[in-house]
Amino acid sequence: MFGEFSPPYTFERDGLSLSLEMKEGHYQYRRDLGGNLVEKAISVGLSRLLVHPVEPFYTGPETAGHLELEFPPLMIEPGATETIFLTFPVEIGIFVEGLRDTEILDVFSVERPKYSLYGSPHRGVITRFTRSSRHREAPAVDGTREGVLKLSVRNTLPEWARVSRVVMDEAEMHLYVGEFAAMAAVMRITGREAAEVSGFDRPLKGGMRRAHDLFTERRILRLGSGPRFPGVERKGYLMEGGLS
Repeated sequence: MFGEFSPPYTFERDGLSLSLEMKEGHYQYRRDLGGNLVEKAISVGLSRLLVHPVEPFYTGPETAGHLELEFPPLMIEPGATETIFLTFPVEIGIFVEGLRDTEILDVFSVERPKYSLYGSPHRGVITRFTRSSRHREAPAVDGTREGVLKLSVRNTLPEWARVSRVVMDEAEMHLYVGEFAAMAAVMRITGREAAEVSGFDRPLKGGMRRAHDLFTERRILRLGSGPRFPGVERKGYLMEGGLS
C-alpha cells in the first residue's frame, strides 16, 4: 500500500479502506478503519498523495516518544556482537503534496497501541510497547501493522550479558519503505543494566527508499525540541532502566 500516487487513489484490505478522488470541485479524502470514518475536503492543486509508514507515536499520548521492544532473552559473551531481527509497530501517514509544500493529512494505527513505563516513575519515559519474536533473518510481516528492525547487539563488557528488550528514542528511528517499513540500529551494552542505542540511516535491503519524515512535523506540532538536521551526530538513547 505504500508509495506515491496520483489521484484518484483507492486501497482496501482487512477492514481498512482509503480513497482520494475529485468531488464537487475539491479533492475528497476518506478513510474507513473498522467503521471509524474520517473524511476531509482538500482545496489544493494536488500533485501526489504520499502513503508512508511513520514513527509509531503520533496517535498516542503527547508524552510518548520512545519505542520499547521486548523479546526472548539472549545471552551474549564478552566482546561479542550478535545481529537479530525484531518486529515493531508502525503507524500510517497520509501526506498531500501540493505545488509548493507537503502537508500531513492523516495519521492512524491499524493496531490498538499499547504503552508502558520504562525506568523509574521519577526518571522513566513512556514508551510505545510491544513484544516481538527474535529472528535470525528478516521475517515476513503485514506492512500495514508492523515493520522490521535489524538490531546489532554489542557486548562491550568483560562478562556475559543478558538482554531481552531494546528502547529507542524517536530521533533514532530512520524508516525506510518498500513492501514494508524497516530500520536498523545498534545496541552497545555498556553496563550490567545499561546500554546505548543508536539508529542507522540506511535501508535494510536494496530497493527501499527513505520514508517521509514525520519527526520534524511532529516536533513542530508539539512545540518541543528542534528538528533533526542531516549530518548532526547524536550519541543515541541511553538505556539506564535495565536490559530485561
